[in-house]
Amino acid sequence: MATPPKNPMRTPLSCLLVLGTLLGATGARAADNPKYNVYTFRPSPHAGDLLGIETSHAPKAWEYAGGLFFTWNSRPLTLVAPGGGDIAALVSRQVVADLFANIGILNFLSLGMNVPLMLQSSGDPAPAKYGLTQVDGFSLGDIRVSLKGILVDGKGDGFGVALSEDLGLPTASATHFAGDQGVVSTTLLIGDFARAGWRIAANVGFRARSTVEILGREIGNELLYGLGGVAPVVCGKVEVIGTIDGRTAAGSPFASQYDNALDGAAGLRLRFGDIAVTAAGGGGVLSGSGSPTWRADVGVSLLPQVKGACVVDTDKDGVPDEQDKCPAIAGLATLHGCPDKDGDGLADGEDRCPDQAGPAALKGCPDGDGDGFADPDDRCPKVAGPDKGCPIPDGDHDGVPDDKDRCPTVRGPQHLGGCPDKDDDGIVDLDDKCPDKLGVKELNGCPLPDQDGDGIPDRDDKCPDVPGVPAKQGCPEQRVVITKEKIAIMEVIFFETGKDKIKKESYSLLDEIAKIVKDHPEIKRFRVEGHTDNVGNAKKNLTLSDKRAKAVATYLKGKGVAASRMEAKGYGDTQPIADNGTDEGKAKNRRVEFKILERADK
Repeated sequence: MATPPKNPMRTPLSCLLVLGTLLGATGARAADNPKYNVYTFRPSPHAGDLLGIETSHAPKAWEYAGGLFFTWNSRPLTLVAPGGGDIAALVSRQVVADLFANIGILNFLSLGMNVPLMLQSSGDPAPAKYGLTQVDGFSLGDIRVSLKGILVDGKGDGFGVALSEDLGLPTASATHFAGDQGVVSTTLLIGDFARAGWRIAANVGFRARSTVEILGREIGNELLYGLGGVAPVVCGKVEVIGTIDGRTAAGSPFASQYDNALDGAAGLRLRFGDIAVTAAGGGGVLSGSGSPTWRADVGVSLLPQVKGACVVDTDKDGVPDEQDKCPAIAGLATLHGCPDKDGDGLADGEDRCPDQAGPAALKGCPDGDGDGFADPDDRCPKVAGPDKGCPIPDGDHDGVPDDKDRCPTVRGPQHLGGCPDKDDDGIVDLDDKCPDKLGVKELNGCPLPDQDGDGIPDRDDKCPDVPGVPAKQGCPEQRVVITKEKIAIMEVIFFETGKDKIKKESYSLLDEIAKIVKDHPEIKRFRVEGHTDNVGNAKKNLTLSDKRAKAVATYLKGKGVAASRMEAKGYGDTQPIADNGTDEGKAKNRRVEFKILERADK
């Protein structure tokens, strides 16, 4: 290490100077060098920080930044004799590329990473008795992962407080003095103040690392402190940066000049939108472990403007020029810096009527009659209407405008599109094939068939060929009705199951049939027909139906109906009138009918 009286700016590994006289090592075999990182410049991976000094700035959630720093370190590690002369520059030069990136996990939390690549490390060979390996060539340094959380967000215009934790991973080889022994934890408390692009930040912290012995001297945990600042030179374009970064042994702080190190750096940062180019230089101010005699840094990064950064605002409206759509005219922040003379919320440049308030939907023009047409475009600005601002004509005055009226010359209700419906069946006369008769839609306005003329459509009439009443679903009130072709009965004649014996409950119906026949002598002859369903043997069904028909004829004869006026015949299941596949159909098919064969009026 360099002795402070001779040249404090050289600051090599000073803690090793005095130890030169104490070493009794002789002719030690060359081996890996002690795991001690003399690359003490730790550029922050977080956006908005100042070289190695951190600030309370954090990117927005999922906002990212990153870049590359090149550093040239001169003579960071020199072995000096007790009398003050240099023995060897163990590390005479380090050319380092620091790759770094960060991302905002939350609006107050930033995650960063730094990968140091020792592009070229070189050094003088040490005397063989020290057992050190000559430094030469490329190596990987200790990769760092860092997390920074904002405790007090100054938002770029006041005081801010943050806390960061940096973990150095033991990824470096021992040969190049580019990494420490094991994982290194660096905890920093950060305080800063910012305003109008100016920022000053102070860091204090603790670095916990494994103690290593280098040529008889132990080096371990450190206390850290630092100060940094940035000031705008050309607003939003050029900034001046300066930092002081110090460290001392945690076990005996400031007790030994060899444990006290203080590095200084200053430079410029040029901005080209979100791209920043940084150039800085400096070196050791105090003679302590790990400071270079001088250092040069050049970096380029993607770096979005931090909160409170100095920005150009030509029209002084509080909206930066790069965000101001009207940078030469003072305006409102809500309108991206553009003015709004009529106060309708629409910027003058987009407002067709900048001197008259109007809705945005009408491009800022008023609508005096409220019909949705801006007054400059409204043919009838004082009368509301949909036809270029004018009302649509209604020739037949039925309340349906002509453009929607299917019958514009004939008055009709609005719910029928302006067309009349004379028969009031809900089908306009224009579409009604029977406009004077109440009808149904499926027949295009014509009525449903009603063969018995009782006013009940055949589809709803249970007795479609006999006039009836609605209460009986189209059947007549009486049980027996004479039609042109038959003596229709409205009830069923019941027989004992599987027999031709008439049940007593059907006697009154048969008595009524007998009376009707006797009261109508014009019926000269009729036939009593018996029918069954298809259950059972067809031949037996035919016989049973014939017997039942004859049983009915015999009963009528007994009630005074002349045998010469009637005949009886069974048809079995050969003439069904309903579907035998259902119980209802089978019941209808089990029946007795009275077919008129001859009438006097024929």
